[in-house]
Amino acid sequence: MNGRDDSLDMMKGCLTVLMVLSHLTYVVPFGGIGKFNAYVNLTTFSGFMFCFGYVCWKAYIENEREDVVRRLLKGACKSLCAFYICGLGYYMRGTMLEWGGVILLQKIPTLTEFLLSFFLMYLMILILRRQLKKLSLTGGVVISVISWVFLSVFPFEIIINPVMGSIIGTTTYCSFPLMAYISYFLTGCLLAKYRVVFNRWLLLLTCIFTGIFFFFYRVNGILPGRFPPTVYWILGGSLFIYGYYCIFKLISRKGKKVKILVYVGKHTLVFLVVSNLLIFSLWNQLIDEEIWKTVSMNRWDCRYIIYAAITFMLSFIVINIKNIMRRAM
Repeated sequence: MNGRDDSLDMMKGCLTVLMVLSHLTYVVPFGGIGKFNAYVNLTTFSGFMFCFGYVCWKAYIENEREDVVRRLLKGACKSLCAFYICGLGYYMRGTMLEWGGVILLQKIPTLTEFLLSFFLMYLMILILRRQLKKLSLTGGVVISVISWVFLSVFPFEIIINPVMGSIIGTTTYCSFPLMAYISYFLTGCLLAKYRVVFNRWLLLLTCIFTGIFFFFYRVNGILPGRFPPTVYWILGGSLFIYGYYCIFKLISRKGKKVKILVYVGKHTLVFLVVSNLLIFSLWNQLIDEEIWKTVSMNRWDCRYIIYAAITFMLSFIVINIKNIMRRAM
């Protein structure tokens, strides 16, 4: 791949912004946020797996390059470092035992689970990239169906190891198991391989899948299980993710782009890490709540807006720190 795909960067940027805004509501809540969080939870990790598959095919599988292994290892290291930074940030007032648990991948702190899954995904691509090159539509469908059957019958309570839980799934703690979301990764690979954007049959299929999710919700009055994810949960985001893909591809094909989303999409890990560290600072009471007594805007929604602005501003500074220091000197 000679250059980046702006449409996928825009899609990743959109998913990143939604994830950051959703995570912030855990520490700065306000009314009416439940449905927003449910939507973000349903579509975000699935969307990242779809983008992962698409970019993986273009960057690592379609064209054999001598530096593929190095680039995959670099991506894995970045994801693992992001996990360590966030994990240690979560336990910033913790003990050596808790820090050691994070370093040895025995503790998966809240809001860091997806980073461990990203790391493991890079390793999976590294190991299976030659097999992925042979991927066909039939193969993708078969693997996806097997994964859905697996979700329905496997006794997840027997999995207690955090790494295995991030691959297979577990009831012991929250995780984003790769086997559960593999269908989105494979869909991204196949759309990249066959250069498909809008397809009416694919649109119909995603409508059916998302319709099954809403039917479950209508009948049972509750959302399908998320940890570990049920088949209903996995299918639920299909239409929305395919819609993102088609919309951003259309924008890109018209020679346009949403620059801020492209920028965020190029630096997804930075925005996610910075937002997590801000949240953990609030949880650990490193930001004095007394400061709000001196601020006339003391409503929760105002705090949310301010913290969101701080997150994106700090992320921008971190991304551009080299240029900023160079200019200062």
